[in-house]
Amino acid sequence: MDSTAVTLHIVETGMFVTLAVFCRVGSAIMVLPGIGELSIPPRIRLTFAMLTSFVLAPVVKANYPEAPGEILSFAGLLLSEIVIGLALGLIVRMFLMALQVAGNVIASQTGLSFAQNFDPSLGVQGALLSTFLTILGITLIFESNLDHLMIAGLKNSYTLLPPGGSLPFGDLADLATRTFSVVFKLGIQLAAPFIVFSLVFYAAAGAVARLLPQIQIFFLTVPLSILGGFALLMVTIGSLMLVFLNAYEAMLSAPWL
Repeated sequence: MDSTAVTLHIVETGMFVTLAVFCRVGSAIMVLPGIGELSIPPRIRLTFAMLTSFVLAPVVKANYPEAPGEILSFAGLLLSEIVIGLALGLIVRMFLMALQVAGNVIASQTGLSFAQNFDPSLGVQGALLSTFLTILGITLIFESNLDHLMIAGLKNSYTLLPPGGSLPFGDLADLATRTFSVVFKLGIQLAAPFIVFSLVFYAAAGAVARLLPQIQIFFLTVPLSILGGFALLMVTIGSLMLVFLNAYEAMLSAPWL
């Protein structure tokens, strides 16, 4: 093989690896928290995915097999990379739903569930507290540099899910199920102080209503519940977000990612 053929082979191999890395990394970045938000223009997300792929390609090049000679094999490998990238990105984004669960529970317990607004992270209407906690969580993720762990997790995924292998649909489904259960549990734990506050507050309001039935207790409890909820949120929000960030970091540092 002459020098021209060797050079052409190196170029073709490098382009194949870069394209395959872009399929996995780009698919994940399009849905990752913060980076893949709907409010960020697709062109910016695409540019970031391309730059990340160019940087990551030389690092994971040894994990890739030779470029398939058949078009079907080539397309199948790229499709598997897209599926893996989407699965990893969606699992990481699913963990952010803990703040959505906590926000909805807090809103329902403090009488703020009627305060609805557009949630930019989901693109749907949601409780105001859920939107606030989600935006705050994304801000703290970038402020604490946990976004670096998301990129490192994509790099480590090449060891756990090597390119060219069969897709572990069963393992991915089991991981998604376990992540969903952890997310729901974490959301309830974050909202636990407000659940206790609601139980105590409405138990006291019920006792007052029984002792003084002539008082319109509803008109007294609603503003007091909202005021007490805001006061409790002001006191506990630092601890709540610290618990969430610790759980988020533990999830990103897990062996599976």
